[in-house]
Amino acid sequence: MKLVRLVNLGAAFARPQSREARFFAGGTLQFSLSYSAGKTPPPLASHCLARYLLVKPPNPETTTMTFLRLIYAALIVVGTLLPWSYFYAWFDANGWSLSAMIDAWYVNDATSGLVYDLTIAAVALTVWALWEGLVRRDRWFLAVIPATYAIGVSAGLPLALLLMTRRSAA
Repeated sequence: MKLVRLVNLGAAFARPQSREARFFAGGTLQFSLSYSAGKTPPPLASHCLARYLLVKPPNPETTTMTFLRLIYAALIVVGTLLPWSYFYAWFDANGWSLSAMIDAWYVNDATSGLVYDLTIAAVALTVWALWEGLVRRDRWFLAVIPATYAIGVSAGLPLALLLMTRRSAA
């Protein structure tokens, strides 16, 4: 008689033989390993499969999160390349003086307002990143701070949103 060891994230149960992986309401993957009665499978086989086979059920919410992650990742790339292409062009034309660039930010009221707007957004994003990183113990969220100040809010904010979707999908 053949028995099947049904593995549900490391827990083993003897069940009638099954040849397919099944998804259950909890979203856990169950798969089976068949073996002959009287013989036991190697003890590490089920644990290796359970540990290294990371398959999630096809869930519309997960699919949406994957789509959102792609959008946020694309926004990180665009938010890095687009502003910095203008910064490099300005530096090439006016020299590599950071003080001259900061002076150019305050040429008129419109640019001054934009500088203050982005500064306040960067500070708010920093406070949020510190809260997530230190209080909620999500250390990856601290990567938002150097991304915000080295690249810009246009890359830091999509990175923060990407990290939030990573947590909500888990």
